[in-house]
Amino acid sequence: MRPPPVVTGLTICGANCLLSADYKSASKIIARTGQSHPGKGDVIVSTRSGRVGSCTVQFRSVGLVPDPLKESAVWLEEMDPDELRARSGSVTPVSPQINTSNDPLGTGVDVFSYKFTEEQLEDIYPE
Repeated sequence: MRPPPVVTGLTICGANCLLSADYKSASKIIARTGQSHPGKGDVIVSTRSGRVGSCTVQFRSVGLVPDPLKESAVWLEEMDPDELRARSGSVTPVSPQINTSNDPLGTGVDVFSYKFTEEQLEDIYPE
């Protein structure tokens, strides 16, 4: 049995993924891509022996911007626009992930100030 080759390079869709590469077998390497170029791309593997291999399928990279309503492994900064202005002199967030909206959940309705009249409640919930 040959020892597993030492992977010296792994590129997926143009992104270097060597730090997250886990060599399982000659046909299986597990890695996280992180930030890569959007669109289709190749998987290119190089080993210590100087051999370069590629995958027979292409991968499609999709850039996802996390928001407060999506499950994500990324920390989202929550910062008040006034704090941003005090720090940088600008209201524009430093990161596109910082949500500076006054309505971050997108409800657009003040649910606490709206009240039903007694007649409306009787229409909705008859006895």
